[in-house]
Parts: sequence; structure tokens; C-alpha cells
Amino acid sequence: MNILSLSGIWQGRCIRPDGTSFAMEASVPGSSIADLIRAGRLPADLYWRDNAEAVLEYENCNYDYERTFSLEKAADTEYTLHFHRLDTYCDIILNGISVASTMDGHSP
Repeated sequence: MNILSLSGIWQGRCIRPDGTSFAMEASVPGSSIADLIRAGRLPADLYWRDNAEAVLEYENCNYDYERTFSLEKAADTEYTLHFHRLDTYCDIILNGISVASTMDGHSP
């Protein structure tokens, strides 16, 4: 079995409840909190004293993560897209086609 890992840098977008958004570099595997820290939107010492309150601004945001990859299609070959963990609610879209959605981030 050949494996194509999609781990690494993705393009991320934080979408606020008011519809405004901003782009950020995203790391997979990783977390939106770590991505927000790297983007300078949250303090690096987030858990020092009352810095943790800064994350409240981002708790009701949606996050889009996107990655482009190429795969040569081989005849009579089946492909599996496998995730180790996804966030609580998410939609998986491949080439513009919705292929799955999740409602529990603790199941692969």
C-alpha cells in the first residue's frame, strides 16, 4: 500500500461570526489555537495569568483548512482518505465534492 501523507503546512482561514475572516498558515496535525499563536493573533504565553482570556474571541469562529495535492490515478486502484482526528464538527470536501462530515472529533 502506498501512502501519501498530507501532514504539513496547509492554508487556514479563521471565519468570525460576523463573517469577517483572515488567512493564516495552518499546521496539520495541529490545532487552531497553535495556528493562531503562530499567526500572532494570540500571545505565545497563552496560559500565563489571564492571557487565556484572549482565546475567547476565537471560540465561536469557524476554521477552514485547505491543501492542494496531486495523485496519479492508477487503473483498478482504490484510494482511501484517512484522518486520525478531525475537529468536533467538520465537512470534508475533495475537488469541490462533499465526501464526508463529522460530529465528533474524538473518533478517527
